[in-house]
Amino acid sequence: MADILNIPKLGKLEIVEIYDYYDQPVLFSCKNTDGDLYLVVAADENDQYETWLYAQISVDRLNLIRSDTIDLHDAFADTEDGNVFQVKFPYDDTTPLTEQVKSSQISEDMIPDSGEYLELRPKGPPLPFTITGALIGVLLRSKTFEIETIERTYTGIITDEAFETVKNATLSREYTAEIQEVSQRSGSSDLITNPTYLLISLR
Repeated sequence: MADILNIPKLGKLEIVEIYDYYDQPVLFSCKNTDGDLYLVVAADENDQYETWLYAQISVDRLNLIRSDTIDLHDAFADTEDGNVFQVKFPYDDTTPLTEQVKSSQISEDMIPDSGEYLELRPKGPPLPFTITGALIGVLLRSKTFEIETIERTYTGIITDEAFETVKNATLSREYTAEIQEVSQRSGSSDLITNPTYLLISLR
């Protein structure tokens, strides 16, 4: 069985979520020690090697795929950076051959069909992600925070795990925070209002 989590050019990988399994994970997300995130699919096999595709992906885009906003075909055929790593694992256990190719040039029979989605049941919450910005607001009584980055301002709820760290943090100082998007509903209706965020950690 191919060591699909040990790619010399990508580093040692750790599975984040498994979406399809057949004797081993065949569609999954993973990350390396640098925090780079990949969406991976078993693409092809012949009598000499297995071929897998590793598409580097942002948390935002992976969450769009997880919510069925982007289908699995476009996840590999139209990647964010226009490339995908094609990795061939020889059956003789020699070093895998890794090649970076244009995602638009990947053969259609190697990627999921157009209109095929993850169809997670139940839908999981969006994956956490990391931001860097100034802590510009903290209300300890209501456990709320406000962090301003170059792109935007994030507000939301401080988790119990992060509360002690935030309580001793310095306003206007720049921090790296792990946050997770959560949806809010308007009163008793099903109308989803602007998203808020959970502050998981601050460092």
